[in-house]
Amino acid sequence: MKEKNFDHIVTIILLAICVVLATVTIRNNLSNKTDAGKSGLTAQQNKNETATNVSVTKVAEGDFIKYTTIGADIIDESDETDLKSEYAGKVTKIYVKENDEIHKGDIICTLDNSTPGNQYKATDIKSVIDGKVEDVPIYVGETLSETSTTITVQPTPDLRVSAQLPEKYLSILKQGMEATFTTQAWPDDPIEATLTEIGDEVNTTNRTVTIKLKPKDSSKLLAGMFVSLKLITEEVDNCLTVPNDAISSYLDKNVVYIVKDNVATRQTVTTGSSNATVTVITEGLQAGDEVVTAGSVTDQTKVNIVK
Repeated sequence: MKEKNFDHIVTIILLAICVVLATVTIRNNLSNKTDAGKSGLTAQQNKNETATNVSVTKVAEGDFIKYTTIGADIIDESDETDLKSEYAGKVTKIYVKENDEIHKGDIICTLDNSTPGNQYKATDIKSVIDGKVEDVPIYVGETLSETSTTITVQPTPDLRVSAQLPEKYLSILKQGMEATFTTQAWPDDPIEATLTEIGDEVNTTNRTVTIKLKPKDSSKLLAGMFVSLKLITEEVDNCLTVPNDAISSYLDKNVVYIVKDNVATRQTVTTGSSNATVTVITEGLQAGDEVVTAGSVTDQTKVNIVK
């Protein structure tokens, strides 16, 4: 009888332990679910509150300029020139020799152009150009006529920029338009030039027209140099432009993202001409709009503008 009572007591104790363990387990599970729910809610809230850092630029009205860069050559358009005596007479003295540098106003030679029976009359023949003496065909004692050559001069180089410009740009060319060019020797030192000549025919082989420009500074130039010529080939006044980085594609359309109240909104735009940095916008934007130029966004993305 005592053994039965003992077994009964042990059974009750074991059952009580099982009940306690089950209660603790259930309570822990409920607590974990509650914490997980709270954690999930917090994560969702944080996700909703996270903003993407972006850079923006304000759309403004201004002028658009497009440049075209082409290869060109430096050429020398000066030609050897024969200087005439202008007077008849006998050469009494010569002041120059081959390879001398000569300047306008320098004396070439002196003539005795007096007539028989009259007093001696000396006349100086002077250079009318700057350059280098290539030939001196006269000699002391020679009698010259009014059309005799005294010396042959290679004038100071008359350097020009010569380029072959595609014919599609003919409509924008005009005498006097400004341009710049750089040489391979001084690539960071642009030189200004003025358009002086537009060819009167188109090359039918490569569909180009020859243009020539006069440099404003020839001190670093030599005939035969290859240069990079930069011309204005398009101008649009009073237009809206945005940086090229602001434009992306969505469903085969050009779009930008306008920021208002820290939210990015997708906006379809119609684009015009572009250059290396900006694109003309003909429809879809207004002056004052702020568009995203850096930062990954989609429509209705919450953003934080980084100044």
